[in-house]
Amino acid sequence: MDPYNAIFRQVQLPQGCKGRLFLTGMPGRYQDIQHALEAWNKLKAEVGKERMLMLSLVEEGEIQRRSPDYAKSIRAGLWEGARLSCPIPDFGVPANDKTFRELIVDVATMLGTGTNVVIHCGAGIGRTGMAAVCILAAMGVPIKDATIAVRAAGSGPETPEQAAVATRMFG
Repeated sequence: MDPYNAIFRQVQLPQGCKGRLFLTGMPGRYQDIQHALEAWNKLKAEVGKERMLMLSLVEEGEIQRRSPDYAKSIRAGLWEGARLSCPIPDFGVPANDKTFRELIVDVATMLGTGTNVVIHCGAGIGRTGMAAVCILAAMGVPIKDATIAVRAAGSGPETPEQAAVATRMFG
């Protein structure tokens, strides 16, 4: 098995989409940070660092508490490629719908043009799943189908409030 398939769970995207979308827990939280870096570097080798995006949905303090090795690796610049941060509290929803929607539309556009996107929160389930459903909805996938695709990859909104975000923004 490719190292990234063991760590990053791929979401089925609409036909014609040139990028790939992966979901994961916070790197280094549930596995050795080196395994996560190997998976990232394998993907990067396939497409180049200019076509890699890590979307982090956790606050800096959460990274420090839950995966100090990940925090150190970020500071050391080991995650070559783009990195976007959109902190959302655990089990929470985005603080600003407009800003989150703009981010999601930008990420969907990047996927469409060939960028590989890896999304993580703490466990890689609720916040990650909420964002992934929104990305698929922004790509024109009906929300019900987007939710099924994201759940098939092991993530999905964990609270009614998280589940309502995609409908509120893209329904």
